[in-house]
Amino acid sequence: MTISTVPTGFIPIADELLGSKVGPYVLQRRIGQGGMGVVYEARHEQIGQRAAVKVLMRDLARDPRILQRFLDEARTMTLVQHEGIVKVFDYGQLSDGVPYILMEFLEGMSLQERLKGSSEQSVGLPLPNAIEIARQVAGALAALHQKNIIHRDGKPARLPSRNQKGTGWGKRREKREDASVAMPGMWLEGMSVCA
Repeated sequence: MTISTVPTGFIPIADELLGSKVGPYVLQRRIGQGGMGVVYEARHEQIGQRAAVKVLMRDLARDPRILQRFLDEARTMTLVQHEGIVKVFDYGQLSDGVPYILMEFLEGMSLQERLKGSSEQSVGLPLPNAIEIARQVAGALAALHQKNIIHRDGKPARLPSRNQKGTGWGKRREKREDASVAMPGMWLEGMSVCA
């Protein structure tokens, strides 16, 4: 899981949200944090389905440009239907107006964690596994490019090591000249949602 340092002056919506409801989902545990928000594992109250909920930091939610980019991130993730791209189920706001994105929950370690290995494992991947991962990532990127979307922050920390779905589509740019997200400067930083 990718854990980043929170920028000075920004206070994330922290564990006070644990146990809170997002629609029919209950936030159960924090699974990641980036410079722009926090990702929680959630479970549907009645059917038990697991989901990931990405919540924008409260301080950042006061900036209309960042709010628009967060919404653009959710929209971008729904533009491309591909087995290698995380599915978004919903977008909404918590009771205090802070936005969230409800998405598919991915289990397992990140590719970055797998590449580092542990004392019991060798570091790296066998060549056939590396080739298969590269093929899957290339397929997901090709699907994005067909929709004129460029992922600007692809890295092993954003890829689960088993099912190679990519996450963190906040650092991306649409190729269209009129796209509101194509402005230089502030790009939302995504985060891994694998547990």
